[in-house]
Amino acid sequence: MAKTSFAFKVDDRVQFRDGRNTRTGFVVERHEADDDRPAGYSIRFKIIETNQNRLARIAASDVVAGKADVFAFDIGDAVTVVDGNGDKGQSGKIVERLGLSPDRLEPQYGLLFKTKDGRSDMAWWGESILAATA
Repeated sequence: MAKTSFAFKVDDRVQFRDGRNTRTGFVVERHEADDDRPAGYSIRFKIIETNQNRLARIAASDVVAGKADVFAFDIGDAVTVVDGNGDKGQSGKIVERLGLSPDRLEPQYGLLFKTKDGRSDMAWWGESILAATA
């Protein structure tokens, strides 16, 4: 069987369609075609709707180059940390942000906030756990 010519290498940012959704992820492994499946990629990605990280094998023909980062919040935005139960935690201002990478499947934000004793502190939070403060 002839070797496949792959368009992407390990750690490349890629996109693919998952039903109605377009997913962005990173190539973990490339797979040659075999008798049962076409050539493809193992891709790590985050399902935003459920906040789950996944690994899936996607046919090479269904994979395209990933687009640049899209951030939900800008530097200076006021946000609140909201846990999975809907309980609100720290509130503060975004002072820094990091885009996607093979080890970071959702944007991360540096949040500057005041502690209970009045001191300033900073912590990093994922986009899925932040909400705009009204």
